[in-house]
Parts: sequence; structure tokens; C-alpha cells
Amino acid sequence: MVGFGQSIREARRQGWEGAYLDYERLGAIIDQMRMECHNLELKSNGSQSRSIQQYNELSNQFSSKLQQEIEKVSIFSLAKIGDIANAIGALRCMDRKDDGFVENAQLDP
Repeated sequence: MVGFGQSIREARRQGWEGAYLDYERLGAIIDQMRMECHNLELKSNGSQSRSIQQYNELSNQFSSKLQQEIEKVSIFSLAKIGDIANAIGALRCMDRKDDGFVENAQLDP
């Protein structure tokens, strides 16, 4: 069975690879957080403070990376929306020119 990360990589649109969320990096941070949770379960109360600190650092790292990734995707999406708006505007201009040409042609004998 194909994993989620691999199926995402295979489904990416060519030329847009840099615009996708970095699931691999985010997943790696989550895996590290899981390991720290497991370490917390194994350690006695006195030695847990280092693992708690490590977990909190990883949590902050994950939040920061996720925010960066969301911003990256948002900026890319907004740029594509702009491209679509420009294309629609160009088509409207072409349509108006075509309509004007047809109207003028019909008026000429």
C-alpha cells in the first residue's frame, strides 16, 4: 500500500512542486514529538524535565514550520488566482474587440 506522503508526491502537478506543503518535514517533526512522548513515559518524574523541554521546542518548531508552509501555499494560490483573473480580463477584452468588429462590419454596406 502506498503511503500518504508518496501518494502526495506522485499526484503533484509538474512545475508546482515547490508550492505543496512539506508533509515529509512536518511528519518528521511529529515523529520526533512522538519519540519525546514515549521517552516521557519511560522516565521517572525527576528526569522528565529535559524531555518536556525538548517536546515543547519541537512543538514550537512544528507550529512555525506549519505556518510557513501555509503561507507558502497561500501566496502561491493568490498568484494563481491573479493569473486566472488576468486571463479572464484578456478574454473579455478580446470578446469586446470581436463584438465591436462584428457590429461595425454589420453597419458597413
